[in-house]
Amino acid sequence: MGPSWLGSAARMHAGFALFRKIYFVFLTLATSMAGTHLFLNRDTIFPDAETVVVYGRDSCSITALMIADLERSGVPYLYRNVDRFLVSHEMWYHLDRSKAPDDDATLAEFPVVVVNGHTLERAIQQQVIALYRQANVAIDENDARPPAPSQEGAIPLVLTHRANKQ
Repeated sequence: MGPSWLGSAARMHAGFALFRKIYFVFLTLATSMAGTHLFLNRDTIFPDAETVVVYGRDSCSITALMIADLERSGVPYLYRNVDRFLVSHEMWYHLDRSKAPDDDATLAEFPVVVVNGHTLERAIQQQVIALYRQANVAIDENDARPPAPSQEGAIPLVLTHRANKQ
């Protein structure tokens, strides 16, 4: 019979081998899930110039107004609810890319809109449509859609909805 420490070393080696297998499976699953998320959400994480992505909350009236304005103007959009899993991280990815390197913002004002390479906080319809048209897409001067209603005499909204960076 050999030294007593030999048995404990063998058990420790077996335990370490099991730990390595579990770690490998966890690492494989985590990277697979991240890759799947990036693939399934590539249109919102890495949007084309003509893609309008609206980030907000279902309960935010300003986001609802933006969506209604885009629909009325015939602008196609993708809506992303920041309360859903990983969507707020997508929004912060765009906000962080659009800000100065020394700007460490932790609040965002809704709606946050990504269009034509620009990320707009508290965006207004005219900005979004102008950037959408600059992307040279379906809405142009010869489009047969009815014009958007006039904003003349409209009362500006002063509501603010914010998201905290986590």
